[in-house]
Amino acid sequence: MKYFPLKILLILIVLVPAAQLAAVYSFETYLEKRCTSEIEERYIGDYRPLLVGAKRLSDVVAENMESYLKGIKWRRWGVIVDVLVTSGGNVIVYPAPAEPDAELLAPPFPSQVASENFRLMEQGLSVRVNVTVPRGSVLDIVLFLVFLMPAALVFYHYYNDGMRRAKMEEEARLNEIRRLEELEGRHYDRIMMLNEERDRLASEITHARETLSEYREKASRNEDDMLEEIIALEEKIKKSMEIQEELRLENEALREVVERMDRQRSRGRRKTTVYTNIDKRFKTLYKHVLLNKRAIESFASLTEDMKIKAEEVIKQLDSGGRVDIKRKVDLKKSSEKVFEAIFAYSGRLYYRNLSDGRIEILVIGTKNSQVKDLSFLETL
Repeated sequence: MKYFPLKILLILIVLVPAAQLAAVYSFETYLEKRCTSEIEERYIGDYRPLLVGAKRLSDVVAENMESYLKGIKWRRWGVIVDVLVTSGGNVIVYPAPAEPDAELLAPPFPSQVASENFRLMEQGLSVRVNVTVPRGSVLDIVLFLVFLMPAALVFYHYYNDGMRRAKMEEEARLNEIRRLEELEGRHYDRIMMLNEERDRLASEITHARETLSEYREKASRNEDDMLEEIIALEEKIKKSMEIQEELRLENEALREVVERMDRQRSRGRRKTTVYTNIDKRFKTLYKHVLLNKRAIESFASLTEDMKIKAEEVIKQLDSGGRVDIKRKVDLKKSSEKVFEAIFAYSGRLYYRNLSDGRIEILVIGTKNSQVKDLSFLETL
């Protein structure tokens, strides 16, 4: 389509994922800062049980963290929040490491717990929060839809605008054709009127000549006047014929314009008809050969001599006869086994064997189109 907004579509295809990734990154950064600030305010809570050794620091932090993480509503949207609390930068407090078997059998005294808690807090506690929005999570999908809907509306707007412009252009072309046809009709009517005028003037000249012959002897004095009248009438006829010729040329020019516009409208339909006829004829004649759409298009663009030579090769392939295979084509991006057969010296025919025993003609070309044909084969 002439007015299809392809550039807008490509821009939106790139812009929507980029905007979604930027939004996800901004959300992760924002939530990390917010969670870090909130955790630093509440991850220890009351210091008194820690200082008397009633509870271990890691247990208190774990209880507060579990309570805090359960209250984060974004986790229900698929967001993953990982928290790491360390003391002195290298001792992990949360998540709490596994307790040694000795401590399980003989729990430490409260004074030891209090001393350990005080030591860890004295070294300084640090909080690290890592927020991740997994791909395919509910929040990730929602953010994608948030950017997709405006993009769809923008594309819809440009698509409708293109359709409107195409419709207006088609209507303008049809109106111009109708105007030229009406103008041709008016010029034709005027030509008919001039033909009648020419016949009338010719009749008057004939009558004047007859009158001149009858009265030449009797009215020699009026001979000059009669001659002048005849000359004037002949000049009128000449002028009328010149005008008629100009109108005829103008009418032919208008007819050529109308025919050219009609040919432009029907060119697309004729091209489709040619391709359809070629496909139907080959399917009827050759049962063991299948022609690719690209092969039909390239066959139609060949000269008549090249078409005859190419069809001889196709006929040999259909009947299982021997063809002149130049080489097996080595494709870089495809594992298909494609063979190159030559015809008419510069002709090239590329085909492959199908699993059902038939042969598929992929493309038909010449030396000049070989680079383009090989590029097409790489896409198989």
